[in-house]
Amino acid sequence: MSSFHQTNSRYLPMSATAFDPARLDHWLLLLCVSAVAVWGLWQCWQWQQYRDRR
Repeated sequence: MSSFHQTNSRYLPMSATAFDPARLDHWLLLLCVSAVAVWGLWQCWQWQQYRDRR
C-alpha cells in the first residue's frame, strides 16, 4: 500500500463519499452548492430581463 493511501485513509474513509446528516460540514457544503445554483439561475433571469428591455 502506498504511503499516500496510508496517511490519507484516516481522513477519507470509504463511507465519506456518502451524505451524512450528522455532519455539519456536509450541510454547509450542500447549502453552498444550493446557494450558488440559485444565484446562477437568478443571474440568468436578470440577464434575460435586461436583454428584453433593450
